[in-house]
Amino acid sequence: MSIPAEIEVLTLFVDDLVAARHFYRKVFAAKLVYVDDVSSVLEFGNLMINLLQSSEAPELVHPANIAPATSDPVRTGNSDIWPG
Repeated sequence: MSIPAEIEVLTLFVDDLVAARHFYRKVFAAKLVYVDDVSSVLEFGNLMINLLQSSEAPELVHPANIAPATSDPVRTGNSDIWPG
């Protein structure tokens, strides 16, 4: 398997699409390039982030489950890291 030299699009599942869109636009001055009822695509230079309503995730990630939202931040050493 080859590793891409650059990531072009990243999808993040969010519980509150409006709040997430507002956060990325305010904090990072991201340009809004697409919006509909369940997603928003924001441009960060050469990277686009697709904010997708978490209710849409099961269809995309089946048979896996998405991780539940939590108030605990991910701490170094507590996340799975791809060994590649």
